[in-house]
Amino acid sequence: MEDIPLPLHIMTLGTPGIPLSFAYDYKQSFYIGDSRGNLAYFDIGQSERNEITPRSVLKAHAKEHVTAVTVMKSGIIVSVGNDGCMHQSKVANNGQLQRLVSIPVPATTGLKHIWNVTQSNGQEDVILGGFYGNDYVVMDNINGYEFVRIPTGGRQKRQDFHIGFSNGCSHAMAICTGQKDGRNIIDFHSSHLFDETSTLPVPRHQRIDTNINTTYNIGHSYHAETINDVAWVKCGGKPAYCHNSVPISAYLLSGSNDCSVKLMEFRNGTFASAKELPPHESCVRGVCTSSHPATNTSLLVTCGGKLTMECYLLDHSSADMDASVTALCSYRTTGSKATIDHRMNAVRSVPLPSNENYHFVVSGDSEGNLHVVMVSESLPNDRKTTIGEILKGNGRPVLCLELLAYNGFLLAFVGTTGGDIQLWTFSIAKLIGCSEASEDGHRQLGDVLPSTASCEFKAHQSGVNDLSASVIVGESESVVICSVGDDQTVSTCLIHFAESGPESLSCEGIRLSTTQCASASALKSVELILDDSTFHRVYTSGHDETVTLWKLDFARLSLKYVTSVPIGTEGSCLDCCQYNHPDGTIREVVAVGGLGTELLSFNLTTLLAACALIEANSLLITAGAGFSADSGLQTYEQAPLSYREMCDPSKLVEDPLKFQQFWLAFTRSYLKTKPHSGYELLDQWCQGGKLPNLLRQSDGSTPWWVYTSNVDGHFRNTRLASFRESVCEIHGCALEFKCACGIGFANGEPRLGWQKWNEKVQPTDACRETKLVMTDDAISSSLLLCSHCQLLPMRANVLMFHDTDENILRSISVERDRYQAWEATVEKDIETSGKRFVVLELGCVSYSRCIAHNITLLKYSRYSPLQGPTVPAVREESEEVVSDCAKINQSDKSRGVRSGSISFIRINPKHAEISLSTSESTRMISIFSKAEAALKEIDRWIDLLI
Repeated sequence: MEDIPLPLHIMTLGTPGIPLSFAYDYKQSFYIGDSRGNLAYFDIGQSERNEITPRSVLKAHAKEHVTAVTVMKSGIIVSVGNDGCMHQSKVANNGQLQRLVSIPVPATTGLKHIWNVTQSNGQEDVILGGFYGNDYVVMDNINGYEFVRIPTGGRQKRQDFHIGFSNGCSHAMAICTGQKDGRNIIDFHSSHLFDETSTLPVPRHQRIDTNINTTYNIGHSYHAETINDVAWVKCGGKPAYCHNSVPISAYLLSGSNDCSVKLMEFRNGTFASAKELPPHESCVRGVCTSSHPATNTSLLVTCGGKLTMECYLLDHSSADMDASVTALCSYRTTGSKATIDHRMNAVRSVPLPSNENYHFVVSGDSEGNLHVVMVSESLPNDRKTTIGEILKGNGRPVLCLELLAYNGFLLAFVGTTGGDIQLWTFSIAKLIGCSEASEDGHRQLGDVLPSTASCEFKAHQSGVNDLSASVIVGESESVVICSVGDDQTVSTCLIHFAESGPESLSCEGIRLSTTQCASASALKSVELILDDSTFHRVYTSGHDETVTLWKLDFARLSLKYVTSVPIGTEGSCLDCCQYNHPDGTIREVVAVGGLGTELLSFNLTTLLAACALIEANSLLITAGAGFSADSGLQTYEQAPLSYREMCDPSKLVEDPLKFQQFWLAFTRSYLKTKPHSGYELLDQWCQGGKLPNLLRQSDGSTPWWVYTSNVDGHFRNTRLASFRESVCEIHGCALEFKCACGIGFANGEPRLGWQKWNEKVQPTDACRETKLVMTDDAISSSLLLCSHCQLLPMRANVLMFHDTDENILRSISVERDRYQAWEATVEKDIETSGKRFVVLELGCVSYSRCIAHNITLLKYSRYSPLQGPTVPAVREESEEVVSDCAKINQSDKSRGVRSGSISFIRINPKHAEISLSTSESTRMISIFSKAEAALKEIDRWIDLLI
């Protein structure tokens, strides 16, 4: 009798729906989606009963069918349904299903399949399959990539679909169509061909490489319609990314034409979850945030149709996102009721200085008016509606505005449909007095507000769609404004103010320049970032679905194009933020709103290094084993076990041929291995003249030097013209062999234990000068003898353990003396000429790493011939040079002498941290990366900026 399978568990949903989809994970958790939009969670491992009820049921897809469920490696449960949404949830610590985010997929009318795809870099992606009309579509909703589109003739037909992602993208779909005569026709779609004699598929062509790098990295459609405004939430005036130097989540506030407002949590480079704030009655046109420096809360403001404005308070100390946001108040106008066509188009807020309770909020409406409100973070519980003041504008609808604190005033820059920019000024002292007058200080707000704009100027031929402004801190403070419009122009305005006393502020002068044809179509958004450490950046975007980066030049008041990136959606709004990545680098991320939210980011630390190199008058390159490793050469840790034994000149005496062949094997490897592209980039920067301020001296000496512990001789490569006469190899070079006549002597005296060897040796000046530059033809399997004495074996020109060979030390000393003379010149230039000096450290081992691997290195001292085992030589040299130059620089400043600048760039994949104590004028730049990759990224920035 055949075995009859028996059911292990019977799972009862307890819902009116019919089970349609299932998923099971390694934790013995079972998930079922039904025909009424429910997602049920069963914990099979915790139940011994035959009949199981769900631990939790979540309404995930309204009342639509849940057509597919899968579980990610991270534990996130992903489900799709006929509502056209991808829903993400997780099992909370209390065993209940917790809603994370529901993402509309606008390219489908009904979703049917989910596939988990793990790329070569370990990243796990979700691929979706579903219908758009009668077409079956397979897509990557995150990156907006479509793999397959098949016309089915109707989604109700019987059909089956298969797809594989292991080698490209292979798919097959069978569709059954019934005929009137009772027959069935099966249409078969495939990425392969079938011949007439075989049922095996014959590959036709490679369809899709699923491991491609997309142009943009993040693209969730969190709103069903166009996003009109986005704003990063800043805590205490800084991005809400870090708390006590520990990276935490950040938040992005967005509002859309679909009347929704969402607060999205940004974690590890992607949006992890989202909280929906109460929707508006009509479209949401503007959002903003502000926070006081000393608090752990942020004000969130949204505005839109019917002149509504909502205010919320975000508590950054709360771990529960749902509980972290509380409603503060709503703003409503008095008098006649606003219509749906009467809307607020923009809103901005700033914390009121000297008062950690109030925020100053200004919004602009479609009739050209400004609505001014002061919002308190501690409003009475019984007051949910607040009333502000209305300032009459020029009658042109307001499209954008910006708020700035400047010299005792709050400045409101307002852009209108007429192409004009108005400036309104508000006295901070009067506003503070108003807020302190009484708890109902807003009722006296009208007494301290201006009645007209301070000034107005024409910036565009048509509407000003967006503007961004910043205060320039210098000898004479001024404000710079960048704006964009439908005329495809970026306007840059510089406003100087006259001191008119504490009660008023007047414009002393306005300079305006325009960058015409800045886009192929209307520009919709702009963001200005003033950055003295790199360059002043301007981001723009618009209908051309591109984000463009510009460099702002204050002296000429002009913009220079840097680069642009396609984003795949109309850039209707954007906002920029900086954060500390867990790897120690600083990243700048730009959020672009349109049909979804696109995030673009880059390593700001790499840009900082590129700008320092462009400005450098002198450059010291210090290179360790990690720099050679990028070429594929072994490091000390990777070397064979015999290396420590054979890195001792006494082994030459015991077995000359074995010792020599061991080192010739390394020489052969160094000759065979091609230096990686980083060497060529350094050569282009120096001898190639790519770095414009690295100029040779009048005597022909170079403004750059290389200080390295590597013995591979790659800096001597004939293709690298830069470093033939400016490299200090502190451990010598294995591409040269010398007579071994000096290994038994130290400082001209015989060494103890070397008496027998020294008796055979009669060193002469000719032996000491004998040097064999190795080539492939020179390497032999027989013993190489000195070409002069024809008696003693040759040895690698490498400083080994316990090595006192003067033949080796002499050449190293010559290089060392020349290097120290150059270094002294650099220090003098910093002291007397205010020159800019950069130390670029590449792949140098850290002290902690040496201890961990029990590595003993020889440091050739700056002032004595040789010291014993000590800390890593090259890393210490970098820090010592930087410290010495920083002391000189600090001394110059204290004496009022023009001082130079020092930048220290340390590139290391794991140990790039810098713990030196120097002055503020010394820039410390840590790049956690392999040297070759980092140099390529720096070089790309140099290409863009010079």
